Amino acid sequence: MSLLVEAIDFGTTYSGWAFSFLNDFLLDPTKASVKQWYSSGTLVTEKAPTCLLIKSDGKTFEEFGYDAENQFRELADNKMHEEFYYFIRFKMALNKKLGEKLDRGTTIEDEMGKSMIALNVFAMAIEYLVGDMMKSVNDKLTNPLKKDDVHWVLTVPAIWTDAAKQFMREAAVQAGLLTNKLTIALEPEAASIFCRHLSVDTAISGGSLSIAKMPVGTRYMVLDAGGGTIDITVHEVVSEHSVKEIQSASGGGWGGILVDKAFENLLIDLAGPDVYDAFKRTETEDWLDLWRDFEVKKRAVAPDKNARVGMRFPLSFSKTFKRITKGKLLGAIEASKYASDIEFSGDKIKFSAILFKSMFEHSVGKTIKHVTSLLRDENIRKIKTILMVGGYSESSMLQHAIKKALTGQDVVIPISASCTILIYEFQSKVVFEIFATEQCNPRYTTECSLIGKLEIDLPEPEKQPGRGIIVSMTFSGTEIIVKAVDKKTGKDSSVFINFLG
Repeated sequence: MSLLVEAIDFGTTYSGWAFSFLNDFLLDPTKASVKQWYSSGTLVTEKAPTCLLIKSDGKTFEEFGYDAENQFRELADNKMHEEFYYFIRFKMALNKKLGEKLDRGTTIEDEMGKSMIALNVFAMAIEYLVGDMMKSVNDKLTNPLKKDDVHWVLTVPAIWTDAAKQFMREAAVQAGLLTNKLTIALEPEAASIFCRHLSVDTAISGGSLSIAKMPVGTRYMVLDAGGGTIDITVHEVVSEHSVKEIQSASGGGWGGILVDKAFENLLIDLAGPDVYDAFKRTETEDWLDLWRDFEVKKRAVAPDKNARVGMRFPLSFSKTFKRITKGKLLGAIEASKYASDIEFSGDKIKFSAILFKSMFEHSVGKTIKHVTSLLRDENIRKIKTILMVGGYSESSMLQHAIKKALTGQDVVIPISASCTILIYEFQSKVVFEIFATEQCNPRYTTECSLIGKLEIDLPEPEKQPGRGIIVSMTFSGTEIIVKAVDKKTGKDSSVFINFLG
């Protein structure tokens, strides 16, 4: 067992890290040292925006988090931002459906439309977080540790494909971590196990209910709501320190960024895509300020508040509108379907509570629909407890909607929540393809999608009828574990399925 475990929460909108020494864990499993991030003002948070600033060569890391935001703003103010790559929310590039392509050559676009190899972008972000954490750890020690002295944990959504999980592992290895020192953990499972150690008073709601007090055999639903995905699983208590998954993970890309998308669509609906695009590219500093202000308002909105929501609105947006359309933005608003819901004057804009809350409808609606459909399943319909975790679970809009739609359930919200294969003669390796499908009883591979390949080396190739390899696959963990036993030699080895081509 390692004396130190370091964990990276790589989120769509926000990321952070924490570490725990073995002695501290034995005394209190919930005790961990967490990074404190400082924004440009007095705001201190336990996570920083998942923002990455990279120089134009595509190889040189510049900044991460709040520092990346602030420096990009300064670059934009000096009209120098086009010389850099600015990536935000790029984790969603890995949120693929079964059959959708993801490989080592996959590219992603930054906010200004420039492309880079996705694996390099993820590796740079992980490398920064690893280095930042190691510095913090070694500041506390007399004898500095190396990365190889630590066991690393990297969390991923449970609904991700095996290719996406492998992608994150390879990005971490590219960032300098040893694969045998790295565990890929499912976000809902990590949260669920953590909550098994929490007392009643560490829940925002749920009355006297505590996940920690649940007896062995109790089942509950975990709703992991993040900025990018809504991840839903059903767990059963196995022991004080472990749970097991009894319902395969499901969900979708319905996280908090859908609220952002609704706001962006509103601006485009009012001003047109050409105006919005021009504003973003030529008035980038104001564009960044607008979105930072919206993030604050989005977090503050509550279902029981009916007052209008006011925001600062850059004058440069109105000027860009006039330059491109030859008209006035106020006139466009008054002639739109939003005339009674938006008040606009100078650098101020106010939205009716109804309009602002409506931006949550798509995200919340998709989540409620999916949860209620799951609860109709006879295997889980008797579940009476829903554990809400993830940053988006802190939204009072989502909390209220879940409680209102699922009146029969207790909602708990923690605070800052085999086969044998024959071979041909003199064969040096065995390669076979892995197929997957969402159908319950497929008969042919034509009904499936090819998702990966498994390659097993034969160390002593020869002509020998009946020689074979016994392959076992274990699906109970985060990643598929494959072991191969050579029937001739009795030697066994662990191999990996290649999901990235």
